[in-house]
Amino acid sequence: MPNRTKETWLYESGTYLGDPIANNQDFEITGSTVIFKQNPQKPADANLNRKNSFYFSGCYFGRLFLYDKTNEELVVYSRKRI
Repeated sequence: MPNRTKETWLYESGTYLGDPIANNQDFEITGSTVIFKQNPQKPADANLNRKNSFYFSGCYFGRLFLYDKTNEELVVYSRKRI
């Protein structure tokens, strides 16, 4: 399922992590853990939130679901349409 994340994603709801984000550019998935990279080009609040702990919850119907363990909320991004 992590192969489905190789897209560009736009913020929808939950913890703000930047907009847009992309796999291998902004984050990496290792098992079920999501590791966000700090990016000086993103807003300060996005980089602050990227220090939280995240689980990869799934990628279904053009949406990326992450669980923010720190804030205990679901983060939703939608696939960018070309």
